[in-house]
Amino acid sequence: MKFFEAVRIPGIQPRRELAAGLTLGAVSIPISMGYSTIAHMPLATGLYAMVLPAIVYAALGSSRHLVLSADSATAAILAAGLTGLAPFESQNYVALAGLVAGLTGLFLLIARILKLGFIANFLSKTLLIGFLFGVGVTVAMSQLPKMLGISTTSSTPVAVIRELSAHVESLSLPTVVVSALTLAILLIGRKLQRGPIEVLVVVTGIAIAGLGWLRPWSIASVGTLTGGLPHLAWPTVPHGKWPHLFIVALSLSIVILAQSTTVARSYAMRHGERIDHDHDLVGLGFSNLAAMATGAFVVNSSVTKTELGDRLESQSQWPSLISAALAVFVLLLAPGLLSQLPACILATVVFYIAVSMTHVSSLFDIYRRRPDEFVVAVITAIAVIAIGIEEGILISVVLCLLNHIRHGYHPKTGLVARDHTGHLVMFPLSERMQVEPEVFLYRFQSALYYANVERMFEEVRLLCDTTPEIRCLAVDLSATTDIDYTTGQVLGVLANFVADRQIHFALLHAEPEVQSQLGTSGLTESDFIEFDADLSELLSKYST
Repeated sequence: MKFFEAVRIPGIQPRRELAAGLTLGAVSIPISMGYSTIAHMPLATGLYAMVLPAIVYAALGSSRHLVLSADSATAAILAAGLTGLAPFESQNYVALAGLVAGLTGLFLLIARILKLGFIANFLSKTLLIGFLFGVGVTVAMSQLPKMLGISTTSSTPVAVIRELSAHVESLSLPTVVVSALTLAILLIGRKLQRGPIEVLVVVTGIAIAGLGWLRPWSIASVGTLTGGLPHLAWPTVPHGKWPHLFIVALSLSIVILAQSTTVARSYAMRHGERIDHDHDLVGLGFSNLAAMATGAFVVNSSVTKTELGDRLESQSQWPSLISAALAVFVLLLAPGLLSQLPACILATVVFYIAVSMTHVSSLFDIYRRRPDEFVVAVITAIAVIAIGIEEGILISVVLCLLNHIRHGYHPKTGLVARDHTGHLVMFPLSERMQVEPEVFLYRFQSALYYANVERMFEEVRLLCDTTPEIRCLAVDLSATTDIDYTTGQVLGVLANFVADRQIHFALLHAEPEVQSQLGTSGLTESDFIEFDADLSELLSKYST
């Protein structure tokens, strides 16, 4: 405890962090072994990924909540990329996996140099809720076969359900009973809030299996773990496969960049914190280099482990460090201990954590407040569930960009005038409200650019054509900070169109840089055209 107090961070509770670390380690170690299986790597490499990479990220990363380790999505991509290059779990296969992790780390550091962390700024909270919902469903469904004692090879939830329904006769009743009891204990423990119930479940499972109580029912265990230190070797790359390895590493770096920034941003927003995504790429890059140096494979943010740490109210990277220490202990002193853990118990714990990530209440809250954003969240969740986590992330980013473009392309527009209290407010164009007699103030509530300036032109033209008496038409440019080539040309045509009808045309609240750009575009002031006007000056000039 004195060590914790010596490095105490304001607001951090040492006992809570210690409990979170022990729980995270007890759950993460067997989960990491499962990820090793997905990557076709030796079970011990999943634990190697929990040690030095996690320590490096804790030192260099900016998120207080992100847990870095082996991950199912990146493990699956790695396995697909290395298939056929070497026999699974062989020394050369492990060395190739380490090489890919190193290349991935270099790509992430290049992304930091290029400052690509800005991608996270396009990920709205709506998208993050939908993403975590999709990931929660995907991970939960992936654990169902083990909870039921059915062997499957499917990865997506739909495929899992289809395969389970086709092999329902293979269901193991003892496995289902153990899974159901485990889930009941987890739910009761959460209801009673009696400490880290996951640790109790895992430890109890190991103890019961060790006593042989489950042996008569042939319940599968997580597998055999060979401990000790990693054996490092330089890989033999098959002829002509270097470009292929670069492509695999680049794909992994894109997924890690998108997923890690998504997860880190989600938990930072949940706790009202700020993180530096560019700085975070340094931690992610060097963590993957550390994975290469310690015989592990590519590491990524773990959504389920991060959720577990957050649910245990951790506020720092201490649980990751404690979890790393537990992994070292198991590797060096007790490698056979976890081999007895029933796979269905571990699967149930992961299922329970994954379901807690879905936050259905948040989706309903979005639906009540913003139905259009609810659609984005649902599409994001469906994409992650139906296609995959990595593809779902990319689709989510595209959706956010399209939603942003939609708001800019079709913003609210109207005419500014005084209401019954005398305050200036915006009215629909159809009401033809005047700010002063025969003076119309048009407001476009977005920055003008090439994609939306034509809409502004058509609305102003229609206003002039359908309103017989207009002395002055003013356009508010307070939301516009830049005039691109298309916007400058359209504004020039619009100004001449209005002036030809003997209507005074004013561009209000144009910043000096915007005024300069208007001049560069060929728009010049005249008796009927001005673009450095202020609203108060305009109202004073045309007041009756």
